[in-house]
Amino acid sequence: MPVVTTSHLLDGPLFLAHERGAALALRMAEVLIAHDAFADRGAAVRCLRSCGYSIVDVDRLVDAACTQAALAIENTVAAEIAAS
Repeated sequence: MPVVTTSHLLDGPLFLAHERGAALALRMAEVLIAHDAFADRGAAVRCLRSCGYSIVDVDRLVDAACTQAALAIENTVAAEIAAS
């Protein structure tokens, strides 16, 4: 998974920064799930920084990424329970 090391704030018009940030937080959540690093904020920051995400993006979006990762795991578990 390629990682852009410049901030999403510099990638386009400022009025689209929210949409780009939301998409980036979703990609970060996928990385956190793959590395099982979404339960602890410090571990999430270290994981995302070691994967090449910019410090600005990590600082702004780590909480949203952790929340999205936890919700994705929760939905997966709920779907598995419902299927059984």
